Amino acid sequence: MSHADPGPLAAYNSLQDKHLSGYFSNSRMKRHLKKSGLVARSGKIVDEKTYRLNMAKKNTENMSVIF
Repeated sequence: MSHADPGPLAAYNSLQDKHLSGYFSNSRMKRHLKKSGLVARSGKIVDEKTYRLNMAKKNTENMSVIF
């Protein structure tokens, strides 16, 4: 079976959607996004590659604490 075309949803980023800007500008949501690592302290959106790298580092650190 050939790979299906991911289409426009593969490139969709809800954090950059102008229709959701009000939702993401809520102070509780901003705090959650920063705590989750999706938004940097400066307020800039973290790209997917950097986010995955940060989560891998965090998981590695957590594993070293456990053992």
